[in-house]
Amino acid sequence: MHWKIMAFWAASLAGLSAETFVAPIDDRCIYDDGSYNVVVDNGYVLADGYIHGALDFANENIPQGGDVYLEVNPYGEPNTANTVNVYGIASAASTIQPSDFSDGVYLGSFTDVSALGFGQPALLDVTSFVRSDTSPYFEFILDTSSGSALFSSEESNYGLPSGLEVVPEPTTWALLGASIVGLLGWRRRPARC
Repeated sequence: MHWKIMAFWAASLAGLSAETFVAPIDDRCIYDDGSYNVVVDNGYVLADGYIHGALDFANENIPQGGDVYLEVNPYGEPNTANTVNVYGIASAASTIQPSDFSDGVYLGSFTDVSALGFGQPALLDVTSFVRSDTSPYFEFILDTSSGSALFSSEESNYGLPSGLEVVPEPTTWALLGASIVGLLGWRRRPARC
């Protein structure tokens, strides 16, 4: 009987992880020269003037609960842009479309991008946008007003792809702590004769 209870507690604790990484289902660059747009899969996510980086995610892949952060990792150095603006787009399409660069809601900016080195990700809290979106897919469009920013993609990343980090809520951590205390207390209880 005791091993069944311990197995249940272990399985419960295994389900509570520190954070979850969600990879994009599509990541590319959108080129806009003023007359037409071209979506290019060039192995990285670039924001540089008329070139916009884009990352596409499936809503069904996002774990429920917790805070959601867009994480971008430098792919090439040096990045010359100090600021990269981020826009969110609700989408019915599972791939990035040429017109996507002009749509979207401003969500915030990555700052001091030029100071980032390899293995130093930039994070932006996108929880409100992700949790309120009910479309099957959503995208993040990255752009700069000056300079360039080159980020890793799912295809080319040196082990550090760009994507979403989902961090459990504090109540999840409290549940984890209570479970551990309960296990320790149950384990140390004297046996009854």
